[in-house]
Amino acid sequence: MSISNRNLLKSAVMLVLAVALMMTTAVTAFAYDGELGDTGYVDAPYDNGIDSDYGNENIIEEPPIQEPPLGSLVVINSTHEGQLLAGAVFGLYRVGEGVRLAELATDTQGRTQEVPLSQGDYFLVLLMPSHNHMSIVNRVYVAVGAGQRQVITIFSVPTQPKLEPTPEPTPPPVEIGRLLITLRAQGTNQLLSGAVFELRDAMNGEFVAHLTTDMFGEAALDLPVGDYFLREVQNVNGFIPNPDRINVRISANRLNEVNITSQPPPTETQPPQETAPQNGRLILTLTAEGTREPLQGAIFEVRRTSDNVLMAEIITDRFGESAINLSPDDYFLRQITTAQGFEFSTERVNIRIAEGAVREIALTNRPIAPVTPPQDDPPPAELLEGRLLMDVVSAQTGDRIIGAVFGIYDLMTEERVATVLSNSFGEVSLMLPVGNFFMRNIAMPYGYHRNMERVNFSIRANAVTNLAVSARAVQREQPTPTPTQPPEITQVPEPTPPPQVVTPPPAQRPSTTAPNQSIPVTAPIRTPQSQSRVEIITRAEQSGSPLHGATFGVYRAIDSQRVGEVTTDANGRAIIALSSGEYYLRNTSVQFGFLQERSRIFFTVATDGNVAVEVTIQRDANIPYADYGVIDLPPTGELTPVLNYALGSAFLAIALLCLIGAFKQDKHNRSSYKGVKSYA
Repeated sequence: MSISNRNLLKSAVMLVLAVALMMTTAVTAFAYDGELGDTGYVDAPYDNGIDSDYGNENIIEEPPIQEPPLGSLVVINSTHEGQLLAGAVFGLYRVGEGVRLAELATDTQGRTQEVPLSQGDYFLVLLMPSHNHMSIVNRVYVAVGAGQRQVITIFSVPTQPKLEPTPEPTPPPVEIGRLLITLRAQGTNQLLSGAVFELRDAMNGEFVAHLTTDMFGEAALDLPVGDYFLREVQNVNGFIPNPDRINVRISANRLNEVNITSQPPPTETQPPQETAPQNGRLILTLTAEGTREPLQGAIFEVRRTSDNVLMAEIITDRFGESAINLSPDDYFLRQITTAQGFEFSTERVNIRIAEGAVREIALTNRPIAPVTPPQDDPPPAELLEGRLLMDVVSAQTGDRIIGAVFGIYDLMTEERVATVLSNSFGEVSLMLPVGNFFMRNIAMPYGYHRNMERVNFSIRANAVTNLAVSARAVQREQPTPTPTQPPEITQVPEPTPPPQVVTPPPAQRPSTTAPNQSIPVTAPIRTPQSQSRVEIITRAEQSGSPLHGATFGVYRAIDSQRVGEVTTDANGRAIIALSSGEYYLRNTSVQFGFLQERSRIFFTVATDGNVAVEVTIQRDANIPYADYGVIDLPPTGELTPVLNYALGSAFLAIALLCLIGAFKQDKHNRSSYKGVKSYA
């Protein structure tokens, strides 16, 4: 091989190396740009645990199955004159199913929120009409098509003649809350309609309203913030009325629920026999003289008049009330203690209890005259505080646990002073006043047992108190192999209890087969009911970013029984294990800058699959600087591959230089060959 050919071969090899390196760099940059997108941040979807084949060009992804687009529904409530009505509540149902999908309430514009729905037939049921109005129809059917937006207008008529408004001074704004009463039958949880409850003010006993339960066993009323009490004045046919006085506290901008049960009459299988006389009820109310402020903690003796026998000691609650059931007879009351700062009366109060009657006694205590303080009062002592720092870790691996909920309680009064949540570092930091406290673990994220121990600690002034809390991970059960040749007769093994979770599952029906009873192999063996994994995902309105710190109460739909409470973690997710059935969520708290979801969120848990419930939290328009929940991902691979570009350029330059040198050498050899030939 000649020198020129060798030079040409070297140049070609160098050129191939340079082109290969440049193509590799271009492919890497193309994959890098495609992964980051236009924004420069990695699109990080939710990790489902499946490894992706990054960089494999031979894989052809199948196109996703095109599902029909969702439709939507908007309900408008107005009069025939075009007046838009607010405050009407409609229940949304699918035709052929009895499960309520959503509750739609009209706003000040007379419109409900737009609800996305799959293609199908639905119907609306009026749950609560607008104020002083009634709907013309109680049920409206609507068909929703794929990608179709349905707007339904439901007309209402006024229930009383419209009065001309008179100019009056604008009253100050009043904070309003909603009272919701649900009446069920004891034992069967049957919804009872037609019962009438009397609502009175707890401070002065004035009558407020009568509430009658509807076909769903519910009665609702908007009330100003304050304390009230209920009494059942008309019962449902076939049920015994509830004789108790039910105290209610109305909070601002919240739905305050009260669940009441009525007892059905006992079935008489034998002729009635002589029974003891029905007891009566004594209700005592103690207030301050002049101000009518309820006095809590006062103790009274109840004695029988005939023989001076002590029947009971009663203590007034925070409403200044105390109640007791007594047999028909004559009694007298004597006050033993009273609230701090008041004088109690030593006089005895005679009372007579009649059969099946309620006897109310109202007493007052005189306040003690205040002592004139000295002129030179010492300055108030400065409030001293300390810091509590908790580390929440796994007992097996030592990993930090995120989303653990703890309650902080005063050691003397056992009142909860704070509820804290471990952050993304598994830490809890809180400022507390100097004193003695104790901590309890309220809830743990999915996969960990709740620590049931009570931990006492003390807070010192300007000092840090460190606590280390560990939790055990839930042990997963391994499937037992099935024997190839079972014996002829075997005993039923006792069912293995399900693994412990954050919230206890609903009670299971016990097996009717005795543990020690022998049965053939072919007989079915009962196993505990399996549970499904329910994941709750919270996102912010507009941005769609995950929201952490949102708390939801989980309820069974059949009896409104609370089965657990979850709080979303830093990724906006919360997990709970539930048995199959119908459930709904109630949003109890959200982070600052967002509005709490008012409606119940229904979902269904099947026996053969996990469930994901997505909740969109609306932003508070009154707080323009609120956190929208945007999460910035850490930079991953933003540096440009400068080294690859530099090496590719160097190899390309060397290859070009070798190629030029080879051409010059070949030209020189040809000229020399011609000279020799001519000379010959």
